[in-house]
Amino acid sequence: MVLFFAAIANPLPMSQLVVFRSDVIARAAYDEEELMLKVWLTNDPGTARSYAGVHAKTWDGLCSAPSRGEYFRTHIDSASAFPD
Repeated sequence: MVLFFAAIANPLPMSQLVVFRSDVIARAAYDEEELMLKVWLTNDPGTARSYAGVHAKTWDGLCSAPSRGEYFRTHIDSASAFPD
């Protein structure tokens, strides 16, 4: 999994890559300097969806949410996403 991520152009810092136990999100990575969130969904784990302008508070909320899928749909996916 890490090798796949490292092969992506302009990879995010590895320290910010998180694998989730979620029915919706397979893994996500966050770049605090760029305010960029990348999310790989369980139904399409080979494609990252990028979200610009995501603040650290939102990333922290996703990581600590009891239901990461619900948090993602409510607070993040309602924003504009663009596939990589």
